[in-house]
Amino acid sequence: MRSACNRPLRATPGPAPLSQSLAGALARRGFCPLRLEDLTRELSDPSHRAPSLTDSAKREAARQERQLETALMELFRDEGSEAAFHFLHARVSRNLRGWLVHCMRGGYPAIDPAVVIQEAWYGMVRYAKSFKGGASHPFRPWARTIVCNALRSQITWIRRMETCDQRTLVNHTDRRRGPSGVAQDREFEESLRRDLLILTLAVGAALKGLSPRDRGVLQSIEVEGRGRDQVGRDLGLGLSGVKMALHRARKRLVMAVAKNLGCSSAQIARFPAKTRAAG
Repeated sequence: MRSACNRPLRATPGPAPLSQSLAGALARRGFCPLRLEDLTRELSDPSHRAPSLTDSAKREAARQERQLETALMELFRDEGSEAAFHFLHARVSRNLRGWLVHCMRGGYPAIDPAVVIQEAWYGMVRYAKSFKGGASHPFRPWARTIVCNALRSQITWIRRMETCDQRTLVNHTDRRRGPSGVAQDREFEESLRRDLLILTLAVGAALKGLSPRDRGVLQSIEVEGRGRDQVGRDLGLGLSGVKMALHRARKRLVMAVAKNLGCSSAQIARFPAKTRAAG
């Protein structure tokens, strides 16, 4: 977009001066706002605008201001110019905040407009590549849409916190184990590993103490997974005989393991005297 003004942009002192590099970037895009010095001074005091302007002159000034906002956002989108974004932020923040307060009209006392505006600026940085720009897609409507989305997000979050119960809040807690919990888990793992090693040694010693027949039945059925009919043919026993031999071998193994682990005679005597033979 080109302005009827042909004089170059000039940096002026003030709270948000337009740097020479930024002025040159805007000039390369053909943007030359009228009375840029006055526009930059309006950041600190809007009363600098001449009160005697006619309606047409005011409309022209507002149009040029919207063009400047759009051009600054295009610079940030295309070149990642931080100077353009900071200058845009200084120019537009007050206007966006006033527009947001007007839209809220005191209906959301729990929401801080400053927080919403800050989230909106984060959104503008995040979605800068989606900004189309140009005369048909200016900056101000796009920015207001992002502000509305930020306000809607704040309202949704507040309502969710007001209606959630303790069970919902638990879902947002950090379930990771702390240092003491990690130490307890490590101690439990070491203890379990040590106990499994002791149990394995006790079972091995108990198997060695069984008779060859009991050890052969356990070996064939429990380890090799052979069927009881096959084991019965090898031992010359029927199916019921194999079940009884397996039951007795298991019981003797349990007694031997308990003895190897140091169980007392009273503890061993409390083991069930009768269990199912089929297993």
